Amino acid sequence: MIKLVLLFYFPKNPKTRCCCCSLHYLLGNTNITLEEKLLFPLGRLLSCSGFFQVQLYFRLKLNMKKLKLKELESNLQQVDDFENPKLLLEQYPTRPHIAACMLYTIHNTFGDIENKTVADLGCGCGVLSVGSAMLGAGLCIGFDIDADALEVFSKNAEEFELRNIDLVQCNVCSLSDRMPKTFDTVIMNPPFGTKHNKGMDMAFLKTALQLARTAVYSLHKTSTRQHIQKKADEWNVKMEVLAELRYDLPASFKFHKKKSVDIEVDFIRFSCRKQDERRND
Repeated sequence: MIKLVLLFYFPKNPKTRCCCCSLHYLLGNTNITLEEKLLFPLGRLLSCSGFFQVQLYFRLKLNMKKLKLKELESNLQQVDDFENPKLLLEQYPTRPHIAACMLYTIHNTFGDIENKTVADLGCGCGVLSVGSAMLGAGLCIGFDIDADALEVFSKNAEEFELRNIDLVQCNVCSLSDRMPKTFDTVIMNPPFGTKHNKGMDMAFLKTALQLARTAVYSLHKTSTRQHIQKKADEWNVKMEVLAELRYDLPASFKFHKKKSVDIEVDFIRFSCRKQDERRND
């Protein structure tokens, strides 16, 4: 039995774009009886700043195909990217190869995707969310501030007919105190915090750590590793560099002179020290 968290967002401004989670992917699964679809509700409802959160328990019998790494990467190559990336939001797509390797490691090495509740912070067009859903996440929710990116995200989810995925438009950093320990796993490729967004990478990380019950998986510039390690120690969080990557940053804006630039990036797993000790036991 696992716990799924359903988030319903009722914005004060009716023009604000948002999507809410639903049970249609469970109700549409013929392998689940009515009793298994909804065993019992946990009577905890909370409303804060437009968010209405309901926690329910489900037993899942999802027949997800076991994807190989190459199959996952091939699928992610079909995910549409930003049509008009926005410089201020540092909208650079996560390459399918990197996304596939990240998710495959999270799934196979740590078991932090299948039947888990997953949050994708700064989800953009949804490549990490789509990949998580393909690997059998119980529910994956993408959070992003940009309505245009979420429009592409929504089309990607529809294209692959994914029922265990949803999205919410919001300021990611505003989630810090609203949804503590709501998700099993948080994944993200946050803004690197350069130029106009100085410190945004750490703001995303702090938010992610407050949302995750088990672990946070994130990409950060290798040049910031020492600073991030210092912060992790301050927050009593275990930091483990899983891989050092060459992030191929494509030319997305007119002022880019080169077709692409390679940036050294760390793929990092963050976990609560106590949680990690229990896992090793």
